[in-house]
Amino acid sequence: MTLSVVISTVNRQDILPGLLRACGRQTTPAEQIILVDQTEIPSATLRDRGDVVYLHHRPSNTPQARNIGVATAIGDIILFLDDDVELPDTHLFEHVRLFFTEHPAYVGLALKIIDKNVELNRENQGVSG
Repeated sequence: MTLSVVISTVNRQDILPGLLRACGRQTTPAEQIILVDQTEIPSATLRDRGDVVYLHHRPSNTPQARNIGVATAIGDIILFLDDDVELPDTHLFEHVRLFFTEHPAYVGLALKIIDKNVELNRENQGVSG
């Protein structure tokens, strides 16, 4: 099964390179990464990257941006990532593919990415959430 990743973003040009690097480090790469940029002025830096399909969309509207990403996607599976997510390991894409391969009747899956080290650190400091 093929995988397309859709990331909708607004004013996050400073943290997106880290997320895109994490996507590139996955043990099983995505067939395509679609970045729907809703920032007022298109980012030439992001647009000129060779590893993403860059789309600029205004006005800012996350559901609409995701739908634009879906319309562009070529994958059998579409994975939506928030623009501020940190991928804690290199196996997320592999796990998503495996889930849908083993459960072909499913049409959707919602995930919460939790870094155990961060959660433990929050508990030790008395921080919730």
